[in-house]
Amino acid sequence: VFGFDHTDAGAWLSEKWKLPDRILKPIKFHHKSKNIPENFLKEIYITSIADYLVKKNNVGYSGDSKTPILNKDAIRELNLKDNDLLLFSKELIKLKPKIESFLKILIK
Repeated sequence: VFGFDHTDAGAWLSEKWKLPDRILKPIKFHHKSKNIPENFLKEIYITSIADYLVKKNNVGYSGDSKTPILNKDAIRELNLKDNDLLLFSKELIKLKPKIESFLKILIK
């Protein structure tokens, strides 16, 4: 709608708030597959998996309903198994009411 996605908005806001690169870079690059800063690769991969899981499990709302493609490089580099993603999803679903209560507080 506005010509940018939540990675662009998040990176812009992170820069305005002067957040450190260890936070800004994962926000900015978690949907990218090229030109990823190597020194933040693990954090970017973790953010990519987290983004996938919250979208897949309908937790919160980032501005679109499209579930991102699961980053196979992230799975491999983080040494995750299919069962790990299932366990993360189950825990996320259990925490969903608390997460959404917190998000409601943020947007008031």
